[in-house]
Amino acid sequence: MSEDAQEFIRRNHADPFFLYVAYSSPHSPYIAPTQGSYANESWDNDEKTYASMIEYMDRGIGEILDTLKATGIDEQTVVFFASDNGPRSEPTEQQTKVVNFFDSNGILQGYKRDMYEGGIRDPLIVRWPQHVPAGKTCSVPTYFPDFLPTALDLAGASPQNSDGLSIKPFLLNPSRKAPDRILYWEFYEPEFRQAARWGRWKAVRLKRGAPLELYDLSKDPSEQHDIAAQNVDVVKHLDDFIVRTHIPSAEYPDPQS
Repeated sequence: MSEDAQEFIRRNHADPFFLYVAYSSPHSPYIAPTQGSYANESWDNDEKTYASMIEYMDRGIGEILDTLKATGIDEQTVVFFASDNGPRSEPTEQQTKVVNFFDSNGILQGYKRDMYEGGIRDPLIVRWPQHVPAGKTCSVPTYFPDFLPTALDLAGASPQNSDGLSIKPFLLNPSRKAPDRILYWEFYEPEFRQAARWGRWKAVRLKRGAPLELYDLSKDPSEQHDIAAQNVDVVKHLDDFIVRTHIPSAEYPDPQS
């Protein structure tokens, strides 16, 4: 994939282009050509293989960045790096052991398929020399529906109808005030779950018809203290939004609709 991406850049560097590189690492199954720099670690083979998968991905990304520089478009190219979900591809004993060994979700609760922050808070790194300040962190909550409007904005194209918004202004100025909006997630595997984020507030529903849990992420990023009973107005506001926002989806049909 890295070699194909580099070849694409060499063929198209004279014109504007969009390149999407979707690495499968470090997804299951845990397979790598070698255990690389980790072969002599006193770890189990699963841990060494997992780490080497990330090492190979990191090397490939570095080669892509080197190709941008070699073709002279390094400073004209915006690079996004993101993960698509929290740690652990499937809830197996092997994968749980590996991600717990590396403490992949840190202080965050949950894994992939969970609506807690450990399941849906992911890395997002943006590089655009002379435009996006290096080494800065932006605390504005964003999610994947924001990417398309952002890409269109960066390309100077007309905006399209979308649930997201362009985060270009926040990339250029990470201290810019966050917009007042609510983000919404739902998932059907292994059962129907919902979540919503409104500024510092995070609501989670663990199963269909269950009451909402509420957390103040500014004080409780680990989501350990449910304060729904003390903030009924906030819960109602988020619950009303969830009811309005949830609509049938042809791509992810509700098994009980």
